[in-house]
Amino acid sequence: TIDLAKNVNVGGEYLTNVGLSKDTIVGLSNTLNVGVDNKVRVSKNSSEYVEENKDIEIGANQNTIIHKDEIRNVKGNKKEVVEGKLELHVNKGINYFTEEHFSMQTNNYIDIYIQNKI
Repeated sequence: TIDLAKNVNVGGEYLTNVGLSKDTIVGLSNTLNVGVDNKVRVSKNSSEYVEENKDIEIGANQNTIIHKDEIRNVKGNKKEVVEGKLELHVNKGINYFTEEHFSMQTNNYIDIYIQNKI
């Protein structure tokens, strides 16, 4: 139990081995500052629960590789803003389902290409 503050300054390597489980309880806020690289490796399942808002800011590129399926459930509205170009490459098919209306708008033109293989 740490009542007020804990400071750890490490000049070289810092290793913590925990055999079974480790719980960290922080009453107000927690900040992790990493100078160069940070990796988290989980051998089985990983979960995260955020009770209110979550903000993520990435200063350069983000690359995500998912080796199986991805499922996202958005219970409210979803809005994506892309300031550059958006490309979607799909090997099999695309299905859009809506229970209300479907709208596409552009300030310029829409190109639709169909390539038949004979």
